[in-house]
Amino acid sequence: MEKKACPCVVSCADILAIAARDSVVDVSAKYSLDEKLVVSPSNASISWQLQLGGPSWKVRLERRDSTTVSRTAANTSIRRPTSNLSALISSFSAQGLSLKHIVALTDQELFNGNSADSLVKGYADDISVFVKDFARATIKMGNISALTGSAGQIRINCRKVN
Repeated sequence: MEKKACPCVVSCADILAIAARDSVVDVSAKYSLDEKLVVSPSNASISWQLQLGGPSWKVRLERRDSTTVSRTAANTSIRRPTSNLSALISSFSAQGLSLKHIVALTDQELFNGNSADSLVKGYADDISVFVKDFARATIKMGNISALTGSAGQIRINCRKVN
């Protein structure tokens, strides 16, 4: 979907959410624009195609873009690549995500002789459980602080506030 085709209709946040989903699913799959259903982790309609190794899920649309940018918030809210398991758990927990969500979204630190090892092994033993949990965790993470309704704006240019 190109921003030029739908100015002030499709938010940058929606484009990013769709791109995140499409980056892991079968690129030949066809999606329609009737994906306006609000999907929560508990009632997610999940299907998957393993051609590219990842699941598909309905993306919650009608998000809006932020009118502010905070480098400080980004630096404190987004995990660092050097984070150990304790820091990962703390960072994800602050956003309402559990250890199960962290493991489903994966990091090499998670299989390192610690409390996450059993979840990692469980996913390795049953890919279908991993696929479902990955989709649910991605949906939950995508809904963190999502702006909807009259909050925020739909940016004309994703690089800057209108």
